[in-house]
Amino acid sequence: MNDDFANVLSEQHLCLFGQIVQCFAHYELTIARVLSNVGGTDLQAVLTLTQGTGFDDKRRALLDLFRHREIPLDRFDRVFACLQVPHTYLPLLSAIEHSLWRKGAAEDSIQPDWLFAARRTVEPACADAGEPVGRFTALSATPMQYTLKELRGIANELMDSHRFFVTSLKEMDLLRPS
Repeated sequence: MNDDFANVLSEQHLCLFGQIVQCFAHYELTIARVLSNVGGTDLQAVLTLTQGTGFDDKRRALLDLFRHREIPLDRFDRVFACLQVPHTYLPLLSAIEHSLWRKGAAEDSIQPDWLFAARRTVEPACADAGEPVGRFTALSATPMQYTLKELRGIANELMDSHRFFVTSLKEMDLLRPS
């Protein structure tokens, strides 16, 4: 193995990566349970139909089913808001699943290796609010780098938000008791 990757991930990193992946698995199962309830079918059928899909596909399916079943807008908005926390961390989940990791630029941080490997051919840009139309400013790619403390915070945030999601679903009668 290349020395750049040796000893970068500690046991703590791997445990936190596992916790984050498991949080997404909990979200996916909860979404499947709601799909089952709202769709009027058994959970096993939903799990079979959604096998091989990830969080984002299940999230979209749930929101689409809500639109199809004409779930009241306040409930739709509440579920949508509850799913924003994990949706925000999808790039991290993807990096955990598909990337090698290196030491990050910040002290005691790690970041996915692809951030170092890609050669820039196009610089992303955006228009500044105060600038004339047609004038763009280059956006610096914000590196995805994480310390153990930040990863622990993300794992805790995902666990807490999932608990809140389940509580909210039960309050709205969208989730049957397990």
